[in-house]
Amino acid sequence: MECCSAASATTFFPDSASMIGLIEPREPEEKYLNDGPIVGSNNWALSGTKTKSGKPILCNDPHLNLTLPSIWFQVQIHTPQANTYGVSLPGVPGILIGFNENIAWGLTNVSHDVSDWYKIHWANAERSKYKIDGEEKAVQFRYEEIGVKGKPVFRDTLRFTVFGPVTYDFETENPLRDCALRWIAHDVPELSTFDVFLGLNTGKNYESYKNALPGFDSPAQNFVFASRDGDIAIQTQGKYPIRGQQQGRFLQEGDRWANAWHSFIPKDQIPSMKNPGRGFVFSANQHSTPPTYPYYYLGNFEDWRSRRIHDRLEAMTNATVDSMKTMQLDNFSQRAADALPIMLRLLDRSQLDSEGKQIADELAAWNFRYESDLIAPTIFEAWFDSCYTATWDEISALEKRGKSTVPTDDLLASKNQKIALLYPDAWRFIEIMQMDSASVFFDHPATPFRETARDIVLESFKLMQSYFKQNPAQRVAFGEYKGFVIKHLGQIDAFSRLGIKLGGHRTAPNAISKANGPSWRMIVELGDVVHALGVYPGGQSGNPGSKFYDNMVDTWASGNYYDLLFLKSANESSERILGKQVFKP
Repeated sequence: MECCSAASATTFFPDSASMIGLIEPREPEEKYLNDGPIVGSNNWALSGTKTKSGKPILCNDPHLNLTLPSIWFQVQIHTPQANTYGVSLPGVPGILIGFNENIAWGLTNVSHDVSDWYKIHWANAERSKYKIDGEEKAVQFRYEEIGVKGKPVFRDTLRFTVFGPVTYDFETENPLRDCALRWIAHDVPELSTFDVFLGLNTGKNYESYKNALPGFDSPAQNFVFASRDGDIAIQTQGKYPIRGQQQGRFLQEGDRWANAWHSFIPKDQIPSMKNPGRGFVFSANQHSTPPTYPYYYLGNFEDWRSRRIHDRLEAMTNATVDSMKTMQLDNFSQRAADALPIMLRLLDRSQLDSEGKQIADELAAWNFRYESDLIAPTIFEAWFDSCYTATWDEISALEKRGKSTVPTDDLLASKNQKIALLYPDAWRFIEIMQMDSASVFFDHPATPFRETARDIVLESFKLMQSYFKQNPAQRVAFGEYKGFVIKHLGQIDAFSRLGIKLGGHRTAPNAISKANGPSWRMIVELGDVVHALGVYPGGQSGNPGSKFYDNMVDTWASGNYYDLLFLKSANESSERILGKQVFKP
């Protein structure tokens, strides 16, 4: 079910001519990182044929926005029906990611798009009726009262259409005003979502795992699984609409019922895999199917991490828990490995001064790892972002025109019109540099001659060099340059951890950006005795005055783990300790 190779990855993405959308703009800091925010995670399971012990190993590290107190709460639940260890969310019954004596499971985001926007055509000024298939249909009103301390009760009026609720009623300049949102999460699940995790918590084998999943509709997750019986499996559990080609990529007209979702992908055709001959399953938010899959779908998929993880797992033999640590902490960026050799090949070194040639040599010697103490990734990030920005200057110009405050009849420049443009993904940019260096996209329209990729690469290299010359304090090791933080939920700096120096990158398996990263690292080796390790960047207490408020942050940041003390009963002696660092919930 996994897409892994560079060749197959390019097959899944739309052509470059249709990369500009009209729905949701990226924030500038995301736009120039070219890969959007981290929305997912890594998980994998190895069968006994791949491990030294002959027993399955399962790993999971969900990437989320990191906060203090932590997103997760670590717990062991012991009842007459189950003995389960893992992490949960405060107030949620059961364990969401974890293990018991028989099975282990983990989650990543499928990244499959399950929401569409529809432009509603109103039939009257009051917006109480709308047109669909040439007929008028009455809006269904829902009235909600929201209490606000010290103020009158706020009464909210919601308009519902056959496509879903109409949003942004009070934001008259929002481009999605008068649009209805069709979203799977608005549907009432056929089965209880809580029963899914309670079923996993008490699970004993593969059948338990398969029987538990059908109640989970949204948000779609890759459920990875391993059992002491030796089975490994993965399933992209969720409820997915059947779409026509390209349906849902842009705003749709809401005056035709033909544009609606009419059915869902049959459950027996949802991607899944059990005990493949290669000896492993995995997910890292990549496409879940090969090009031959009969259903069209779209989403915010990731390729860099999945390629790296696939290649490492495929080559791995006699895997141990320590092998899994090195994978979760892997700072190798496939994006850098794809892009840098192309950029260096296009770079005209004869146009560089001695310092520039030295910088180029440093980059050529770099191993594509975003280690905290290396300067090369700092330099590469600045060069790559500068090159990317210079290439798509036409899109930047459109955005600037859209933000103009000068009245004009030009729709794009109207002060009341918001421009929402999506930039091409980094993989497409790299592909164009490699395959079509004379592409019109590299040309600066304002110059009298036509630039090529070679011109843009040289221009951006000199800009990068000039920037660091003018700002020598920024030419530092990557861990300092990035400036990682774990902020308090209330954005209170005194209760936050600031200036943590870390390696990792959003395109590496150790996917870390400024405030996002692995929110829970878990490794479980199943067998007669379960051996499990875990750590998350936080503590068990939400009280900033407690020594358990952030006591695990340094362990997590240094790439260390705790052996998890999985007791067979509440009265079992704590002398049964698997390692020196033991976490006791």
